[in-house]
Amino acid sequence: MDKSRKVAAIHILAGIIASPITGAISAGIIPGIGANQIFASLVGIVILYITGQITDKLYKSEDYGGFRKWLGDGIIPFGCIWFVLWTIWFNTFSPVVL
Repeated sequence: MDKSRKVAAIHILAGIIASPITGAISAGIIPGIGANQIFASLVGIVILYITGQITDKLYKSEDYGGFRKWLGDGIIPFGCIWFVLWTIWFNTFSPVVL
């Protein structure tokens, strides 16, 4: 697998891990935090940043391409997976109000 696919796979995995965490925060099922979508967004962005730093360390010796390459191979795959799964998890965790 080439570097682009490895970086995308790492970010997709991070998006899958981040989505239930942020969904739980958004739905308010974590005691002490309450239903807080802004905090959940910040948690997701922090997870994205940490994942970006990890991939930067993994491919630092190889000239990967900087922020522009990370935008296409990291941020966009993470964002697409994270937002879709976050919505699913949020709707799963939220109580039904009739």
